[in-house]
Amino acid sequence: MTERRRICGRRTREVAESEPGFAGLINPFQHGGEGAAEESRCHVMASTSLASHSRQSDPVRFHHGLTGARRSLLVAAGVCCAALAFAGCSGGDTTSDGGLSGEWIAYEGPIEGTGGVTDAGNRLVRPDGTGDFWATPDVPRREGGWQLHPDWSPDGSRLAFAVDQEGESPPNDTRDIWVSDADGSNAERVFDCRLPCIESDDPAWSPDGHTLLFVGLDAAQGDADNVRLVLLDLESGKATSLVVGRDDQRLRWPRWSPDGRSLVLEVSQYSSAALETLVSTRIATTSLDDHPGTITPLTDPSAWAAYPDWHPDDDLIVYSTRPWSDLETGPSNLFTIRPDGSDQTQVTRFGADGPRAVQPTWTPDGERIIFTSVEGTGFGNPTMATIHRDGTGLASATSSGPMFGTHPRLRPRP
Repeated sequence: MTERRRICGRRTREVAESEPGFAGLINPFQHGGEGAAEESRCHVMASTSLASHSRQSDPVRFHHGLTGARRSLLVAAGVCCAALAFAGCSGGDTTSDGGLSGEWIAYEGPIEGTGGVTDAGNRLVRPDGTGDFWATPDVPRREGGWQLHPDWSPDGSRLAFAVDQEGESPPNDTRDIWVSDADGSNAERVFDCRLPCIESDDPAWSPDGHTLLFVGLDAAQGDADNVRLVLLDLESGKATSLVVGRDDQRLRWPRWSPDGRSLVLEVSQYSSAALETLVSTRIATTSLDDHPGTITPLTDPSAWAAYPDWHPDDDLIVYSTRPWSDLETGPSNLFTIRPDGSDQTQVTRFGADGPRAVQPTWTPDGERIIFTSVEGTGFGNPTMATIHRDGTGLASATSSGPMFGTHPRLRPRP
């Protein structure tokens, strides 16, 4: 398969040309971590019908032709969403102040886009599988753009997420950071990514709820460059760069330690600054006491560690062993590790023919891990699952049965 790379405003686009009729197809719910386009989260939208534009789950393009089964899967997902909307599932149970009551899972799921295309948006569903709805339909996004990577505030009263927006001068589209109430209402943009910024993504709440951490990507002479971790004070709106990555790296998925003094993140290493060949992924930590911050690797590059999350009240980190776009090369399992690199423990033991576990996050009580389970070959069929931290009790995250979706996070109890 040959590929051509081009800069598209805020992101590098990678257009697959391996099969006639499938150039530019993307997977709106896949991981965004392999190759320059995946790291930069550039989503190439083809103006085709839902049936011919089908995809699975998580945000980024996918590089292979779609089988009939995959088309059917996404058609079913789109029909399911439409049925829920027409059935009146446009919102959940609310309290007097407009917030949600009870437990909810925030996740990235299919929404209806323009021209019959399925896009990705912030959805909420109860753990019993009921009440599923698109939480942020009123938040503006560019045509073919997504709302993605929702994260709960520590008290469960708010959501932070990223949104694809129109740029200052097309095609310089950007991705901004937004915050809303728990039910998606009263949304406001808290970080407006303007040139040289071309992307802000992967928001994570601080333990005290006053600061957002996210990944920022700046442009240098038309190329994606200067990836950094950014701290945003929500009261003042001041943004401070904490860590700046090398030009042959991409930083992703930062998460806070319980005491708010350290961070864990994914570091994707490329063969050169051109970001054409991904060499490895590993997880690393950095201290907020250091300025500028120093990245300290925790895992060996050969482990392909990805998607880390820090336990809510313990020095324990969970991660998966393969980024989404590398799933075809081997099994992906969940592991835990201490911040000093000790006590590495395997949680799941899926073989080459079994499910593949990605995107793990701790439940608020720290007893379970909620994650995306991918069945089938290739990018497969992603559903939300949960497992106890000791590796027992594997189950669907929704008790009614497996539910299509990615990047699930269970709401802290308000």
